Amino acid sequence: MDDMTNSAYDYRLRTPSPRGKRKSWGSSGSPPTFSDRLIPSRAATNLACGFDLVDTVENANPCNTAYTDNDPACLENGAMGLYDHMLQSELLGKMSPFPKDESSLSSPERSNLLQYKSTLQEVPLCFGTPELPRSPVPLRITEHPGAPMKAHRKIQKSALRVMDAPGMQDDYYFNLLDWSVDDDLAVGLSECVYTWNNASNKVVRVADLDCSLVTSVSWAPSGLHLGVGTCSGDVQIWDKAKCRKIRTMTGHEGNVCSIAWNGHVLSTGGQDGCILHRDVREPAHFFEQVRAHRQQVCGLKWSPDQQHLASGSDDCKVRIWNMRSSSTPMLQSDRHTAAVKALAWSPHQVGVLATGGGVADKCIHTWNTVNDVTMRSVDTGSQVCNLVGPRMLMRL
Repeated sequence: MDDMTNSAYDYRLRTPSPRGKRKSWGSSGSPPTFSDRLIPSRAATNLACGFDLVDTVENANPCNTAYTDNDPACLENGAMGLYDHMLQSELLGKMSPFPKDESSLSSPERSNLLQYKSTLQEVPLCFGTPELPRSPVPLRITEHPGAPMKAHRKIQKSALRVMDAPGMQDDYYFNLLDWSVDDDLAVGLSECVYTWNNASNKVVRVADLDCSLVTSVSWAPSGLHLGVGTCSGDVQIWDKAKCRKIRTMTGHEGNVCSIAWNGHVLSTGGQDGCILHRDVREPAHFFEQVRAHRQQVCGLKWSPDQQHLASGSDDCKVRIWNMRSSSTPMLQSDRHTAAVKALAWSPHQVGVLATGGGVADKCIHTWNTVNDVTMRSVDTGSQVCNLVGPRMLMRL
């Protein structure tokens, strides 16, 4: 009591000493600082790590306590819980609460939800935000057995069917093959035209020209009629069901190299460099003649919207014609160095046209006819005879 009266009383609050014998901190270490009244230290508590210690999976899903092979619902819920925590670990930076292999991964530094002591090295952050802890194992979806794998297209390396084609003319400027909407393949062989149906595997001789070679074939949009070009400059319309000729239209000098349908309008390109537009409902053989190129027109293709016609010629030029004013071309491309026969409009992008050159060019150019820009060029190493743009795939 005398000692207390002689010394000034310290009004500062003191935290009781821990029970038991005091520990010696040594000369190198410094004693930890205890907060008063058992109030947790905010600077020392890692809330992100503390939230991970709460076993939310077991509380939310009672099936996690015991997995059984006979309970598919529990297995599915457990897998979803594992996926949710791995996703939070990668996107939000939260540490995974699932047990880890002690031999490969170390345990977290702190195991308590709240911390009651802080070290002198920890300083409250005034600027910026602390870096959140990240999962020690990166999330790699491809390594998990349940993750969907990217499907690869399988391209057949061998022909599905091989058919004899005796009498087919070996001429680059002829167009002797065409598919219909009814899955019929028309093939021009010498003076005849044969059709083969993919579903029934039936071969029918549709047309017989007697004394004239077939130079081009093209199905009507309905698939019921077939346009046939001849070496004499005539264009014949044949009925597929009755296998008989409906009418013959003249107008070209020399071979009819290309045919393109646009509804009831039939456009033909000849060896004379002209394009003739014909309405098959009218008695006139053609209603417009356009001097399109200096040499033979070996490629014709209408756009999917039926407003523009692309023509390729042996003069190495590709020209775009408008349906409303077809006397002069809208655009012209001089990118090829050989005859242009292969033409294909994109069914997915408006105004995109692919063109393929002959043996001296060997290139495919993708051309945006809206702004007259070449989108891409590919050297195939060989002459390009034909191009097709499938409607169901973004392929060429």
